[in-house]
Amino acid sequence: MIRFLLLLAFSLTAAAQDYPNKPIRFISSTPPGATPDVATRAFADLLSQELKNPVIVENRPGANGLIAVEATARSAPDGYTFLGTTAATLSTNPYLYPKGMVAVTGLDPVTKLVNSDFVIAAQPGLGARTFTELVQIIRSKPGALNASTTSKGSYAFLAGELLKQTAKIDFVTVPYTGGAASAAALGGGHVHFSIEAPTMIEPLVQSGKAVVLATLGSQRHPRLRDVPTVAETGFPGYQVSGWIALMAPKGTPKEIVATVQSALAKAGQRPEVRAKMAQMDFQPVLNTPEEFATEWRAERENWERLIRARDIKID
Repeated sequence: MIRFLLLLAFSLTAAAQDYPNKPIRFISSTPPGATPDVATRAFADLLSQELKNPVIVENRPGANGLIAVEATARSAPDGYTFLGTTAATLSTNPYLYPKGMVAVTGLDPVTKLVNSDFVIAAQPGLGARTFTELVQIIRSKPGALNASTTSKGSYAFLAGELLKQTAKIDFVTVPYTGGAASAAALGGGHVHFSIEAPTMIEPLVQSGKAVVLATLGSQRHPRLRDVPTVAETGFPGYQVSGWIALMAPKGTPKEIVATVQSALAKAGQRPEVRAKMAQMDFQPVLNTPEEFATEWRAERENWERLIRARDIKID
């Protein structure tokens, strides 16, 4: 047994030193063209440039990311398979779906690729010009207003549940299958307000069908400097940011994980890369595996408490 372990350790070290020597695969948990897939493909291209090695993207959407998670977890931990997926898949699925915990037990963190913000936008006819005014309207009519989000269990949906808990307000959350449908509900006057990605809301703002009242991140959005965060409007501590991360099968050699992370972090410092990310409404992070693991653990714990407190279940 000792000899086997020594041989295994030697082979892993040799593999890390020779890495990479064949195409790397990024499994994307969302369909082609979806926001997480766009980010995954962008960083696959950057890694290919940095390592001078092909990086291919394989889409495995479905089951709220679980299909891609399971496919990655079953892959050999040799540094040639990685997963590009969402915050919800990694941080809330473990507490919403029976098989969701495989994201924790079957994967190792590589890096958080990007953060992405959410906004709260309302129909102009509602009469709210600030988030404070929206809260006042909701409190004057408990349970009467409705808000669109993406699917039940998504970060946008849970951001609404956290808002109810934090601000002590009551409204009806109406989940839609995707950001486009959620935004269309607001634009069509089917809901009073929406919790959505800025890129989905901007066309509505430009056409006069929506007004942005607040952002949900810890800092103001780079392109919405005049819009306060929810925390700034009297609810300190409230903060929700979506993100997209890169994961590896459990047991992938740390040397290889470090090689991939450092290559992406180096690419992410290039001005043209940061400018491109900003155009896509992404804020690059590219932290170390250790830093990301700490953040991920804390975020899972926060969402688990909310899910249990609000008794959120997926039918």
